[in-house]
Amino acid sequence: MKLIRPIAAALALLAAPSATAQQAPAPKLVVVVSVDQFSADLLAEYRGQFREGFARMLSGAVFPSGYQSHGATETCPGHSTILSGARPARTGIIGNDWIDFSVPREDKTVNCSEDPTVPGSNSNRYTVSPKNLKVSTLGEWMKLANPASRVVSVAGKDRAALM
Repeated sequence: MKLIRPIAAALALLAAPSATAQQAPAPKLVVVVSVDQFSADLLAEYRGQFREGFARMLSGAVFPSGYQSHGATETCPGHSTILSGARPARTGIIGNDWIDFSVPREDKTVNCSEDPTVPGSNSNRYTVSPKNLKVSTLGEWMKLANPASRVVSVAGKDRAALM
């Protein structure tokens, strides 16, 4: 008898319609700006100095953390982490360059944004490719969620644009 009330209460809770949270509408525009050696604390410090376009863009921005939790401070690992959410060991991008003794050439240095399997490729003159990136990125997730999404990358370095 003592168990009837708790069981009835549990059944009533299970039978009650669950409250569904309102899903926020998808943003119309996502912009990621990354500047080498320009940390989030500097952005906060100089935020008041920005005018017009950049200030307008920042008015809708949120930087809850503004850091990456890995020690490699080179361009390629940083960019691969920013838009994948994975650490360099998982992205496959462990540096701007690394030594790979398995590449079939005399020059064993591999650039993060090269495809070392392309004939004639070497660490100084290579075919740009995301081949070394082992994880998917925000741009790919956006395209999966909505094939009409447009993903654009603009950068001064090939590795920054690719990652």
